[in-house]
Amino acid sequence: MIRHLRVFIILPLVVGCVTAAENKILPERPESNRNSPAIEVGELANPLIDEASGLAASRNQNNLLWIINDSGNGPVVYATDTEGHDKGRIMVSDAENVDWEDLAAFTYQEKNYLLIPDVGDNFADRKDYTIYVIEEPDAAVLKVDKPVSVTTAWQMVFRYEDGPHDCESVAVDEKNGKILLASKDGAPPVLYELPLRPAGSAAPEIARRVALITGPGLTGPSSMEWFNPTAMDISRDGKTVAILSFDRVYLFTPHKSLAWTDTMAARPRYIWLPMLRQPEALAITPDKSAMYITSEKIPAPLYRIDLNK
Repeated sequence: MIRHLRVFIILPLVVGCVTAAENKILPERPESNRNSPAIEVGELANPLIDEASGLAASRNQNNLLWIINDSGNGPVVYATDTEGHDKGRIMVSDAENVDWEDLAAFTYQEKNYLLIPDVGDNFADRKDYTIYVIEEPDAAVLKVDKPVSVTTAWQMVFRYEDGPHDCESVAVDEKNGKILLASKDGAPPVLYELPLRPAGSAAPEIARRVALITGPGLTGPSSMEWFNPTAMDISRDGKTVAILSFDRVYLFTPHKSLAWTDTMAARPRYIWLPMLRQPEALAITPDKSAMYITSEKIPAPLYRIDLNK
């Protein structure tokens, strides 16, 4: 959830290295988006999706996306096709939407799951946060006119090791069996890590700091006007980490050392976005051919970026 209204000009494509790297200040924003790779493929048709805060690409069916709403809404996950048409919804009967932010699809022990992070905390005053995990439903059970009820496969209550944080960016590192969370309330943002499954103890899990997100171009005097993580995804092959901000998507390549400190200190590539009001949802398709992005504000356009190009 964005706290302050921001006004954006329309931006073009820039894919490559940040040009003002020496002083670590981002370049001036271009004046047009005529060369943007982000193509509007539709608009979210379901009127119930009025504050989209998370997006995930289905592992069960091609051309299906899952979407959640922000705080103040029910524990519902919506389905849409890759043009925004309504495909139904599921109700997570044993979950609560305090402030759902982001959404991740992943595979664990040959089953496909959706991870729902209840991690939003605008005022950094929550004691605990919750991760909900559901087995991804088969699209054949979905109904446009009636929600399908499901229960969680597991839940995990956690706290940060250094106190409360606002977070809108969560992804699953399948290779290492971890959950990654990027804070939104720090300068620079901090990357935290949780186990994918709880240990079984009654005590909350602890999210540990693993890196500062300090790549060149992200940590200048005005950096937080440009880089403020609102969504995150990791490609299924683990070779690309995409972090969404207000006006672009940053692409990080995990360092061969496997240390997140190295990855997040390296220079990211980036892709300019067209003008969007509060872009807060991003998903990479399982085959890594495309990325989908949408906005928290309605009407919410659905954009596709062809990653093969």
